[in-house]
Amino acid sequence: MLKQLSGKRHSVITGFTIIDTKTGKRLSRAVESRVSFTKMTSREIAAYVKTGEPLERGGGYAIQDRGSVFIKKMEGDFFGVMDYNL
Repeated sequence: MLKQLSGKRHSVITGFTIIDTKTGKRLSRAVESRVSFTKMTSREIAAYVKTGEPLERGGGYAIQDRGSVFIKKMEGDFFGVMDYNL
């Protein structure tokens, strides 16, 4: 995944629905954020994977942690991109 993202821009779509259980009224929204990666070497990718951080993460990176060093630019909502891997 990281090799495919290297040097490229991708979109992260964050969506939600709120349902009022009394009335059945629904509100749904989606927000797009764009993340641009630096060009990563195979050695950098291997070292990052070795930390264990990208494992079980959406997109294979954590923008809020070590993965941030590979981010060239982010447009949109940071918290929409952040992976809450608890």
